[in-house]
Amino acid sequence: MKKKIQSLDFIENVKITKHFNGEIIIEVEEARPLFYNRNISRLVLENKENIVTDSHYGVPILINYVPDSLYSKLITEMSKINENVLALISEMEYQPWKSNDVIIDDTRFFFRMNDSNSVYVNLYHMEKLNNYIEIYASLEGKHGTLYLDSSSDKISFSEYK
Repeated sequence: MKKKIQSLDFIENVKITKHFNGEIIIEVEEARPLFYNRNISRLVLENKENIVTDSHYGVPILINYVPDSLYSKLITEMSKINENVLALISEMEYQPWKSNDVIIDDTRFFFRMNDSNSVYVNLYHMEKLNNYIEIYASLEGKHGTLYLDSSSDKISFSEYK
């Protein structure tokens, strides 16, 4: 029974315990879906598994190619994002920061949020997204672009015109 359960797509771990009174307890640990990779038409789980599915499970959609050298790190960093914040991200786009054809930050992403805001964040500061709900509340209804890709503790915000 354990092997059958573990063969299911989202199952990370299964523990089955049988007690003397005949009671069987099945503990199942699921791998959390992180994002849907549109390029490969797969749902990406926190355990780095890719599942073929038509459903997006309410997770962000990665809309472009991410270099292999960064893809694994993206999954690792996205797994640190709170589920409530993850649900607020609509789309993710790999968007390195360039200046005059010189790449300044090749780990930068652009997130389109469900609330019409957008966020720039890089792989080194991805955990700053966990503060998004508090940051959004402090914007007092304003909409624009948040820059969470710097090492500074200050929040940079540019309001839409």
